[in-house]
Amino acid sequence: MKEFKRILATIIATVLAVSGMAIYAPAMVYAAGTTYTATYYFEGNARGLTDNGSLSGDTDFVMTDGDSISLNLTKNNNGVSANCYVRYMYEGQELELSRITGVNPSQTVTKSYSELSSMFTAKNITIPENLGVSYGEVEIVNTYNPRITIKFSNKDPLASEIAVPETTYTKLTTDAAFNLDATRTGDGTLTYESDNTSVATVNADGNVTIVGAGTSNITISMAATDTYAAAESKIVKITVDKTSSEITVPATTYTKLTTDETFNLGVTRTGDGKLTYESDNTSVATVNADGNVTIVGAGTVNITISMAATDTYAAAESKKISITVSAVESTKEAESSSTSASASDSTSKTSDTPATGDDTHVWIFLMLALVSLLGLVGIRCRRYGTKS
Repeated sequence: MKEFKRILATIIATVLAVSGMAIYAPAMVYAAGTTYTATYYFEGNARGLTDNGSLSGDTDFVMTDGDSISLNLTKNNNGVSANCYVRYMYEGQELELSRITGVNPSQTVTKSYSELSSMFTAKNITIPENLGVSYGEVEIVNTYNPRITIKFSNKDPLASEIAVPETTYTKLTTDAAFNLDATRTGDGTLTYESDNTSVATVNADGNVTIVGAGTSNITISMAATDTYAAAESKIVKITVDKTSSEITVPATTYTKLTTDETFNLGVTRTGDGKLTYESDNTSVATVNADGNVTIVGAGTVNITISMAATDTYAAAESKKISITVSAVESTKEAESSSTSASASDSTSKTSDTPATGDDTHVWIFLMLALVSLLGLVGIRCRRYGTKS
C-alpha cells in the first residue's frame, strides 16, 4: 500500500462540557509520516446547548499502510469526567461508533491503518487504495455527549506531469554529454531509459552520453506516489550523425626526374580513419602505406589517397596527386648525341665543295685549266723578257 503523504492540516473542534461549553481549538499542521492528532477541549459550565459544532481539515490527507490517526481528547480540570463518541464514516456508511468515557483530564484514541482496514472488512467493504480523510464533524448528541465524526473516502490521486524543453536532438558523435533538463509536477522520482545504448546512454540524473551514430529514444517516466498519479511518459528522440573527416595535402602536382630520391606526400587528416594510398601506374611510381613515393620510370602517375569511415567519423573525400617524371640521359647517350651533332655541322660547311666520287671529271677539268693557265703565264713572261 502507499505511504501517507499529505494529511489533515488544521483541525478546529467545538465541544460540549459537563456543565456547559466553550468553543476553541488550536491549529495543527502535520508532516508526512507522523501520527495525526486532533485535540478536543471540554470546558465551561454552560448547559442545554443543542447546536451542532464542526470539525474542519485538509481534504488532501491520505492514509496508507503503516499510518495511524489519533484523537487527543482533553477537558478542563473541573474534576468532572467527560464523555464523547467517535464515529468513523466511509462514503456515507457508518463503519464504527465508539463511546469514549471518563475523559478527565485527557484521553487519546488511536486508530491504525490495519484497524481501519478491519472496520472496512467487517462491513464487507474493500479499503480504498487511496484512503482519503475528508472533513470531520462535531455533532452535539446531548449536553454531555458530543459526537465526533471522521469521514473517509476513495481519494483520487493528484495529476502529475513531466516537461522537457526539447523532444528531439541532432548531435554529432564527437559532441559532449548533455542533460535533458526534465522538470516535473508531482513528487515521484524521474527515471530515464535508452532504447539504443550503442547510440546514447542516460544516467539517473538525465545526463546523456553520445556513444555512436544512429538513433536513440530516451523514455522519461515518473511512477505514482501516495499523493500523485503516475505521469504520462515523455520520449526524447536523439539522432546522432558521424562527424565529418578531411584529408589535407601540401601539393596536388609534382614534377620529378627519374633519378630523384623517394619523397613523402606529407598528408594530414581530420578524423581517426586509416589513410590508404594507391598508384595507378606502378611503372612510373609506387607508394607505400606511409605515403612514401618511389620513382620507377618516366611518365605520369596518379596517387589516390583515401580514408575510410569509422564508428565516429564519416569517410573523407579522397585526394588525387599527379606526378610527372622525366628521364635523365646517360653519359654514352650524351656522347653519341654530341658526335652526331658535329657530323651534321661538318656536312653543312662543305656542302658547296665538289665530292670525290661522281665529280672526278670536274676536278680533272679544273686541273687542266690550271695547268693551261700556268703555261700561258710562263709564255708571256718569256716574251716580255726577250723584248727587253
